[in-house]
Amino acid sequence: MTITNSGMINSPEQADPATADASQAGMRVVWDDTNMAETFANVATILATQEEFSLLFGVQRGIRPDPRGMQVQIKNRILVNPFLAKRLLGVLKRTVDEYERRFGEIKIES
Repeated sequence: MTITNSGMINSPEQADPATADASQAGMRVVWDDTNMAETFANVATILATQEEFSLLFGVQRGIRPDPRGMQVQIKNRILVNPFLAKRLLGVLKRTVDEYERRFGEIKIES
């Protein structure tokens, strides 16, 4: 993956502790994005078992209240092992912290 100056907080190499370790060990990590799909999501949740974490990403349907509850169309399900989930947690925290340092606090409704 070639990263240009697009305002990204992290490049893939900076974001992933596993690739950072590989880079420090002298190995070059090459990200191949030829088959990458890009999908928008405005809703996410995570389910977990002992063996894996399921990250579900979707799109909320409609802007008006629905008597059946919030309608979400699931777009992607990503399965990761617990070790990657923990590394992802750290990367996400560092990236959000850097984002807020640069652009201000992200305020979310309770």
